Amino acid sequence: MALILGQNMGLGEIWQPSDIAEAAQHGAPSVRVIPRWLGREPPPGYGTNFQIDGYSEDEPYHVRSAHVEMLRAQAQASRALGGEVMLGMDSNQLQGLNGGLDLWTSSDERKRLKRRRQFIKLTRHLARQIRPKWLENIVEPGGTMTPSTLWAFYEESMSGVLADVPDQRFAVSCRGYQPNYIGEAFNPAWASGPFAGHIDLTCNFQSDLVCNPTLFEDRLGKVLAQRDRWRVGVVVNQLWSFPAADPDGSLLAKAISRLAEEGVHSFVWTACTVHDDPEESPGLRRLANPRDPNSAHVKRPSFDAVAAAWRAAAALAA
Repeated sequence: MALILGQNMGLGEIWQPSDIAEAAQHGAPSVRVIPRWLGREPPPGYGTNFQIDGYSEDEPYHVRSAHVEMLRAQAQASRALGGEVMLGMDSNQLQGLNGGLDLWTSSDERKRLKRRRQFIKLTRHLARQIRPKWLENIVEPGGTMTPSTLWAFYEESMSGVLADVPDQRFAVSCRGYQPNYIGEAFNPAWASGPFAGHIDLTCNFQSDLVCNPTLFEDRLGKVLAQRDRWRVGVVVNQLWSFPAADPDGSLLAKAISRLAEEGVHSFVWTACTVHDDPEESPGLRRLANPRDPNSAHVKRPSFDAVAAAWRAAAALAA
């Protein structure tokens, strides 16, 4: 598989086609798009309505049609420039956050199973609509999840999707997407049977790893060991650094290059931040006016270093 480089769309409601086009000019045309379903309200410090929940009680598949169209537009913009699409199914409330029930162990069995069926039904719908390169069946599994409960969820969701899209690939992970737990991600039974050949591994490489080269190499070694053990691919779905720790983007650029050397696909968190304090968000772009979603997208100085690393990685892959 050719090396895939791209960006994480993050707060998708304020995306602009020019964001994708600019990254594509530097060899990173791919995107990770994120439907938020039973998600959360914007936390304090964020602009109003910049992170909109896709849940709808009344519309088909319990998702707002405008939310689906936004995802389709992002995917189409990427593919028009030669990119691939990763689709991450995100739901904080289904994992016990923000006042929601816990998908894994909630005592309200009836409601838990109802939401689980709805979520898997929506996953199947979006897999048919978006046709992503990779499908993340649930983003950042956590809460009271155990490997066995997560594997059972993955199998139920993957079976449904494969009935509709027989060639779909999945990106599976572990607790919180943390690479130090990556050994829990892959069920040994998947090495054969109906899921064989459909699964790759995914995880986050966040600022604390990117800005600590020793820790970065340790975690990368753990991930590569699992890749080689199960003979699967690896995609880092969120790669980022805080501006305060990496003001010129040089550490993030080194991380992109290092992953590319190992044939690891990556999506950098270039999403336009709306946080009032720019040091609190890893986005490589920010809104000129944090309260105006239609204001200009302003690149941070670190973007140039990331762009150079993308170009070098793309050339290496070629």
